[in-house]
Amino acid sequence: MKKNIALLLSVAAFFTLQASEDNLIRNPEFKEQKKNWYITGTPTFKDGIATVPLTNVRKNDPETVTASIAQTIPAIAPGKYEFTAYYKGEFRNLYVVMRGYTKDKKSVNIIAKWLGKKDFIKAGDKPGWNKFYFVGTVPANVVRVSLHIEPWGAKGASIQVTGIELAEAE
Repeated sequence: MKKNIALLLSVAAFFTLQASEDNLIRNPEFKEQKKNWYITGTPTFKDGIATVPLTNVRKNDPETVTASIAQTIPAIAPGKYEFTAYYKGEFRNLYVVMRGYTKDKKSVNIIAKWLGKKDFIKAGDKPGWNKFYFVGTVPANVVRVSLHIEPWGAKGASIQVTGIELAEAE
């Protein structure tokens, strides 16, 4: 019985390690706080969660504020990729973008999704959280990508985000 439990734990650890090795995001659980991230405002970090206040005032709508959580992946191969994250907070919209850049610095949106509250999907594996999951294809002429998570809401709102992952789709 002990051997079976040890084997099961070993297999689980292998797949957990394999999943984290496949993630192209650097510092996905914010263990090193803002390292490798561009995050607006004054975020706080605790237990692998970034809490980011919405502080960027929209010029055309001063009652709406946003935040940016972004990272550039400096090299990427063509193919299908899954972009996922857990999030929660009191904001009304979420804009999620995966943008590719060619050698001649032209940009192409690989994923561009505008989510309203009605589009937020509860994360079945993480109670109290929402999760987005998008698949996009990186074209052959794209050499790097940037990922953007941008919540929109009222003054005083914030977003909490964790478990951000970009990995090749199977």
